[in-house]
Amino acid sequence: MKQTIKTILDEMKVIVQNNQTVSPTWWINKALQLNILWQDLKNELTKYEMIYKSEIVAEMEEGKTVSGAKLIVESKSENYKTYKYLSGRDSLIKEFILLAKKRATREQDYS
Repeated sequence: MKQTIKTILDEMKVIVQNNQTVSPTWWINKALQLNILWQDLKNELTKYEMIYKSEIVAEMEEGKTVSGAKLIVESKSENYKTYKYLSGRDSLIKEFILLAKKRATREQDYS
């Protein structure tokens, strides 16, 4: 089965919800897998950020103010919605990687 960010996060979630103890290596491996896949998400995030900003520029070229252009784009653009979704995922993954590292340390302390 191909590992995705979602499948890795789901595996981690099950372990935590069931209060299972796994080896520190398991946590480190999950953090590494997330880190590798995170780069793909970062690339997508950058792509949608650039599209979002170009939409703002296009509105400004039509005479809108910066705040007016942002308001229009943020209220109508699917690209902006995708950008915000990916931004949220980016923050979530970063936090999961940090927590996996801490969990690995904790599991090592209990072994």
